[in-house]
Amino acid sequence: MMFVGVDIAKSEHCLGGIDAQGKVVAKPQRFTQNAEGFAKLAAILSGLGGPSAVTVGCEATGHYWVLLAEELSRLGYRMQVFNPIISADASRRLVRGRKTDEDDCLVIAKVLRDGGFSPVALPDEK
Repeated sequence: MMFVGVDIAKSEHCLGGIDAQGKVVAKPQRFTQNAEGFAKLAAILSGLGGPSAVTVGCEATGHYWVLLAEELSRLGYRMQVFNPIISADASRRLVRGRKTDEDDCLVIAKVLRDGGFSPVALPDEK
């Protein structure tokens, strides 16, 4: 299983991925929240094994994650969204003295892999 964390921003997100052992399998990289960016995201996720092998996670940051969640659902990926407090706590333990989007997306991937959180319930199509 691969775990991809996405650090959400208004128009440009940053993703990074790890495997079950915590080895980085997708170095942090940015993608835009538009058709071109989502195509880049789809290609990266496909390269990691596709929907059956990849779980994507992000923080519930305002409303900016919703469009991404809808696109990932359309592509068949499982998305876990959780409270930013959880990743902030993990970041304090894992990233000492620095904080960048690149660090954050890998921390989010680690939180996703480690579990121990209650994901936000995503709405159904209705």
